[in-house]
Amino acid sequence: MKKSSISKILLASLSILILNGCSKSNDISTSAGAQGGTTVSTPSAPSFELAYVITPLTSDIRNITFNDENGNSKTVYDWDSFPGGIIEMNVSANTFKARISVAVGNTTGHPIGFRLEIRVNGKTKQTKDFTIPTLVSYATASAEYDVQND
Repeated sequence: MKKSSISKILLASLSILILNGCSKSNDISTSAGAQGGTTVSTPSAPSFELAYVITPLTSDIRNITFNDENGNSKTVYDWDSFPGGIIEMNVSANTFKARISVAVGNTTGHPIGFRLEIRVNGKTKQTKDFTIPTLVSYATASAEYDVQND
């Protein structure tokens, strides 16, 4: 064989070895990372117990809208969602806008009153009292509180 042929074969072989070595190197580093190499984890947000309370919960209240544990607005027309006038949820967030609103109608001959309350970890953070005058077919009332859970 000529020297140039041997050189080309050696060069080609060397190139294949280098490429295979790089490929195996990448596999090893990926594997090592998955088997306990340095992992980066973000700390989870602190959680807290959030409760919305309506006192008294009567048939005058037509619907209830509140921010759920994911911060999404949710409207319910079924009082089973608020057993005893309260709904509780666990929220994981550093900041959270707790908000509750109700639509009310009063077709009676006397004013009706109710309270909206927001509790965080069992402590009342916001309370609002409302009185709806007689013969008001539609009114809304709301309460909100910005939770800072650092």
